[in-house]
This record gives sequence, structure tokens and C-alpha cells, in this order.
Amino acid sequence: YASREKIEDALTTIAEVKAETSHIFDGVDLLISPTAPQTAFPFDGPIPDNQAELTALSNVCGYPAITIPSGLDSSGMPLAVQLIAPAYQEAILFGAAMAMENMWGSFIPPLTANL
Repeated sequence: YASREKIEDALTTIAEVKAETSHIFDGVDLLISPTAPQTAFPFDGPIPDNQAELTALSNVCGYPAITIPSGLDSSGMPLAVQLIAPAYQEAILFGAAMAMENMWGSFIPPLTANL
């Protein structure tokens, strides 16, 4: 449960973040970044505190984003990148994701990693 005041404060903060970041797409169609600030961690291990650090902007501001598998690290754990598009530009986002997947080839991660 959240009070009306907390909800209004959160919505105000979201509007401020959107206004402060609206310029990030000036002159570019997409942003690319790692999906997470670290490589994959063991399933039974603790979740790093900063796990959502690189996806928070698109989640909060409503920018469409997609994660694309990009390979495996030296331990056999999956790596990924995310593409982020301006609001309402899903067609550009999906087209770029498909082009990257075609360029990298189909990637199907193994069912288990060498842990």
C-alpha cells in the first residue's frame, strides 16, 4: 500500500526524470548498453544490489528496450546487451534487434553452465 502523497511524489519524480533525460536521444535512434552492470551470477547466489541499475531508466521513463543475448563469458555464463529507443519507437527497436541477432547468428544458451 502506498499513500496518495507517495504516489503523487513518485509520479512527480518520474516526470522530472523524463524531462531531464529527454535529450539523450537527440541525434541518435537507439542507445546500446550492457543489460546488467556485471556478468551473470549463479542462480543460487545473492542478487547484486545494482542488478537493475542499467534498466531503471527505460523502466521508469517508459522508453522501450529489448535485451539481446550476446554470448558467454569465460565461465559459460550468458552475456547480454540492451537496446533502448525513444518513446513510441518500437519499430526501430525491433528492427535493430533483429539485425543484431542476424549479424551475431542464432544464440541458444546451453541448459547448464560450467559452474
